[in-house]
Amino acid sequence: MTVTFPDASDMMAANRLQSETLLYPMDAMILSAADAADATLVSFDSELVEHGADLPQQLLDEDE
Repeated sequence: MTVTFPDASDMMAANRLQSETLLYPMDAMILSAADAADATLVSFDSELVEHGADLPQQLLDEDE
């Protein structure tokens, strides 16, 4: 497991994403941090899924 902390460039990317998509600021920060870490973001949140997160079922289906 890797723990990451957003830096200034992540905050700038989140601000840009939030202004382009009208996501909530925290959602934009979560998506930007996952993108910066080249990580797969897994969520049940429909807003996050709509903008790039994966549903848990999608990951389970990949294993089959």
